[in-house]
Amino acid sequence: MHAPGEYLHPMGQNIVLLTATITPRSAQPGLRLQDPAQRLQDYRDAFAFYAAQLAAGTIDAIVFAENSGHSLAPLREAYTDPRIEWLVCDDLDYPSHYHRGYGEFRLIDRAMAQSRIIAAAGDDAVIWKITGRYVIENLRSVIRYAPRRFALYCKLDEKWVEMSIMAWTKRGHARLLKDSADAFGTPMAPELILAPRLMATQLPDCPIVGRFTWPPLIVGRRGTDGTPFTSWRTRLKFNALLLPRLARIAFR
Repeated sequence: MHAPGEYLHPMGQNIVLLTATITPRSAQPGLRLQDPAQRLQDYRDAFAFYAAQLAAGTIDAIVFAENSGHSLAPLREAYTDPRIEWLVCDDLDYPSHYHRGYGEFRLIDRAMAQSRIIAAAGDDAVIWKITGRYVIENLRSVIRYAPRRFALYCKLDEKWVEMSIMAWTKRGHARLLKDSADAFGTPMAPELILAPRLMATQLPDCPIVGRFTWPPLIVGRRGTDGTPFTSWRTRLKFNALLLPRLARIAFR
């Protein structure tokens, strides 16, 4: 695993891949936030933020991928920018005891294979996978201070990989993440399964950076219990974490 390295905006396009499940299965374990209307509203609210980031030039394109077959007509009608792509599939037919992360990674593989925007992007494009109900409030800084070179960029240690926001290149996905769902056929959280696998990976042409230079500030409700991802206490901790990094950036 590599250190964050130089502070430099990634050289290629920055594409946000938003993953969504608007109508989850009623039997899905560990998921309190199940009402489709509430979930759709969360996706609407978050998407308004990313559409504004697109208009401001923070990102170059958005791919919204949904795996419950729910109609995206209200969103499509509200957002007609050609730099936005909508992908919908009905792909929740896996065993009910599997963690929902299994379905998300199948959706990610599908989006990487089928998206016209991703297919047309160069090999140096960065795909920022973000859970579609969450807002990365400081996305501009997260992207701006991303390292020059990586195949996978995320918060990672021996026990856990944070999957709310991850970034990768096409090569990074193909070599490090593709078909990961095959290992997630279990009730265990995929974050626990994927972390040691990534930590043990040694591919010189696919560097993994396991710490964010500029940590993302995530805003939204957790699907597990409906609680806010970021509280005032979290913001205080975030600011304390950010101060030494600001100093390193200022005097680099």
